[in-house]
Amino acid sequence: MGDDHELVGVNALMGVLWICLALFIGHILKKNKWDFLPESCASMLLGCVIGGFLLLTSESESRYIMFSPELFFYVLLPPIIFEAGFTLKKAGFFRNIAPILAFAFIGTFLSTVLTGYILYGFAKAGSVPLDTDSPVEALMFGSLISATDPVATLAILGKRKSDPQLYSLIFGESMLNDAIAITLYHTFKSFLGKPFQGAAMGKAVGVFTGVSLGSIVLGTVIALISAYMFKRANLHNSSYEFVLTLCFAYASYCLAEISHLSGIMALFICGVTMGHYTHYNLSEDSQVTCKNAFHGFTVLAETFLYVYLGVTAIISFRPVFHYTWSLSFIILGLLTILVARAAHIFPFSFLLNLVMKRKINIRTQIMLWASGLRGAVAFALAMNMESRHHSEIVTTTMSIVVITTLVLGLLTGPLLAKLRLEDANVSEHQQPLVEGHDYLVGSQGLDPESTHLETGEHAMPGSSEVRRIVVDKGPRTGIHALWHRFDERVMKPLFGGSGNEDEFSRPVGVHLVLREGAGSGNNVAGRSPRGASSVVEHKQSLHEAAVVSMDDDVNARFSIEDGHADMVMTSGSSAEPLHTT
Repeated sequence: MGDDHELVGVNALMGVLWICLALFIGHILKKNKWDFLPESCASMLLGCVIGGFLLLTSESESRYIMFSPELFFYVLLPPIIFEAGFTLKKAGFFRNIAPILAFAFIGTFLSTVLTGYILYGFAKAGSVPLDTDSPVEALMFGSLISATDPVATLAILGKRKSDPQLYSLIFGESMLNDAIAITLYHTFKSFLGKPFQGAAMGKAVGVFTGVSLGSIVLGTVIALISAYMFKRANLHNSSYEFVLTLCFAYASYCLAEISHLSGIMALFICGVTMGHYTHYNLSEDSQVTCKNAFHGFTVLAETFLYVYLGVTAIISFRPVFHYTWSLSFIILGLLTILVARAAHIFPFSFLLNLVMKRKINIRTQIMLWASGLRGAVAFALAMNMESRHHSEIVTTTMSIVVITTLVLGLLTGPLLAKLRLEDANVSEHQQPLVEGHDYLVGSQGLDPESTHLETGEHAMPGSSEVRRIVVDKGPRTGIHALWHRFDERVMKPLFGGSGNEDEFSRPVGVHLVLREGAGSGNNVAGRSPRGASSVVEHKQSLHEAAVVSMDDDVNARFSIEDGHADMVMTSGSSAEPLHTT
């Protein structure tokens, strides 16, 4: 007993040292701007190296280090999911809600079914070690391997200041995708050992729909209870407010799990709702504390998770774990998930482009397809899977997780550059103008028709001043208008929330000077916030492009932080930051 206690203590100390070393490596990567190696990839590689050294230790110690699904689902995963919902940039998320829901719900279901039945066919042909009597085992594998985890891709997209639509689509899909994949996994698991015919698929769809709706309702109710309590209680105690916020969040996850619902989906919806209502009922100190603490928990959990995965991937080769490896299963499984992802990304994008104002171009579609990295959710589900081919499923899932994280993660930067989806000229310290994102004004970003400018008198010949930049998303219509009125008139007076001013379309004061330089004249055209009747046109010889330009190769980027604005304008290959106050 005493020896086991000491061994656990030693392993805990090793975990702390692993995290410190991984964070130090991440700091070095950031400091030297080595974007080619994402921090998640570096952490996993570190874990592989540590795992190699651990092969020299005793087999009994390896059992304490092996990946624990319970540790993952109840300790490491909840803070990551809640922080993502609580700090969600709602403007970007809900602006792209149609494609996000299509890719996350319909796309994940289609990917699961395609992957499952394709591999079931390979199993019938004797190519992969899966059950040939029923497709349930193959569908369970299809659901778990459909859980994406594009941490490496999102990290690089954030550093490269890419198109906010691309970031929102990848982030939004990955947040909902995990919850949906887990729900599908448990749905198909309920059919394990039972006949699975055509009617069973309809039943599975019904169960999946019920679990999803139940999880959404549960997460929303818990969040609204917290918002109402904080609004009425007036605690004014940062410690109490932070702890209670944490408890409400974790309660939604635990209640969903014990109710056989989706804990991840309930927790994410709870986070989004608490971010919309509860956050504004907290004191200012608590708001800052919650934001920083939840982000710190997320960094800690993600860092440990990727190191942990790397360690497990190596020590799983030990005979004591009795794992069986199938090279054909790994290769065919990897190819199948790539085909299944392409089968919903490209067709759905085509259909969405028929009705969406903001199109998803082919370059964005390719990046979406390449962002389908697999991660810890898939591996944890595989570890929990109780079936005849458990060993082969675990090793195949582990291999796919490592390959996609390292290979696709390392290819993200070059692929962004090749597809011209990045703008590395913007400082990494700039904060976005609106809700956490940079907005490109021009042909590749915001529609110039929705960007209003006010200009002042010329400070000097050859220069101009832009007094205000107003990003206007236009009048609300349909469901959006109905929800906004209901939210402002009913929900916020009852549960709290931000003021009536729309954070996305409110004016942002910016004063900037465009320097004179050689070059042809460009038009600065815009509409006053007062209406379309006030149109400002200015022709000027500028080295930089005009603020709003119709040229395909010209863009302007604005960002703001604590009242300090910066702007970078690019024309062809040239770019120059302009200091503004």
